[in-house]
Amino acid sequence: MVRLIIGYLHLLTAIAWFGTILYVHILLKPACAAKGLPKGELITSETKVQRPIQEKVFYFTAYMNLVFVFLITFVIALWKWGFDISDRLSEDARQQKDRGSILPLRSQ
Repeated sequence: MVRLIIGYLHLLTAIAWFGTILYVHILLKPACAAKGLPKGELITSETKVQRPIQEKVFYFTAYMNLVFVFLITFVIALWKWGFDISDRLSEDARQQKDRGSILPLRSQ
């Protein structure tokens, strides 16, 4: 089921990416992009709205929460991967001992 969802998202992303390329090359024409962004696409300093400090703090904390969740998930993944590797290494050492390998094992 997870593979189906990931495949579906991958397909949607590929279609969006390909559609963007077609839109830029067929409708906008590359010559338009050579002159820079159209004036309507630009944000000038006069139209830029200054946000209050409370809103800036809100967005900062929201993004920092996302960063912390990512880092914690990443550390947990590395931790589990480390345990998996150590289990495999100890299993290989047991198999070598059972086979009567002449190579010395590392001391634990």
